[in-house]
Amino acid sequence: MKKIIYLFLFFTCFAWSQAKDDIRPCTLTSGHSTNQIDCDSYQFTATSTGGTYTNIIGYYWNFGDGTSGTGQTVSHNYNNNGTYTVILTTIGKTNRGCCSTTECFTVSVNCIGSDCGTLFNFSDVAGNGNCDVLLIVSTNDYILDPGWTIITGANAYEWHLVNQNNNIDRYEYGGPSHFADLTDGDIGPWTITLKITLEDGNGNFCALEHTETLMSGCGGNQKIIIHPNPVNDFINVTYEKVPDNNQNMEIYDYSGLKIRDVLIPKSNDFSIDVSDLKSGIYFMKIFENDQVIKTEKFIKE
Repeated sequence: MKKIIYLFLFFTCFAWSQAKDDIRPCTLTSGHSTNQIDCDSYQFTATSTGGTYTNIIGYYWNFGDGTSGTGQTVSHNYNNNGTYTVILTTIGKTNRGCCSTTECFTVSVNCIGSDCGTLFNFSDVAGNGNCDVLLIVSTNDYILDPGWTIITGANAYEWHLVNQNNNIDRYEYGGPSHFADLTDGDIGPWTITLKITLEDGNGNFCALEHTETLMSGCGGNQKIIIHPNPVNDFINVTYEKVPDNNQNMEIYDYSGLKIRDVLIPKSNDFSIDVSDLKSGIYFMKIFENDQVIKTEKFIKE
């Protein structure tokens, strides 16, 4: 008799347990936070929560521009101005099945472009270690149009480091002086783009960009000095050492119009006649293998 009662209680408990499992709901509450990094970049974080019996197993993002991503926290750069609808889908599961919840929200990108000034140079010098490079942009390397100022915060200066030989593509944020560890791609070349984000106080943002190429990852490029600056007739270009490869130079006026091509001789010191140029601001771009390795500003008096 006791055995029968035990079996009855066992199966009753088992059945009650199964029934309890069957009614354990898979429930999710969606949530997110948004952080605008600069004028065209956002960081999204999912803050969704699961019910008592629900474990969250995935986050899927549709950024509204034809691209997507996964993960609880993601960053995304938009290529064009506009308003985008971002879709967050959160996936959860219990021991009886899965469920999902979706929410939509909008973000705006309002980058004026380059109509707020000009960024024409930054420098690189050997840093702390053999493959550390100190990247520096000074107030002499850019011109801001009236009414525009650099935004405050750690995201004002974005350094984009690319080394195609080693499949490296990363973004780093720092100030006008930034140490970049190039140990993982010391073969080179490195393509480095600096983006400075500006604001006008009226809710408008603008991004200035400039790209340089480091032919060697360790120790930076060799130094190139132009003098005198300002200049009247002849401007001198002095290399730290004779260039290894054939290089060429292009000179642009302040509006971005190319006005001259210059073939660089196999010499570490040469002069360029600029006596025929009108007074104003000019930019000298030095190319190696069709890549810009240096940009310098000079003033013609």
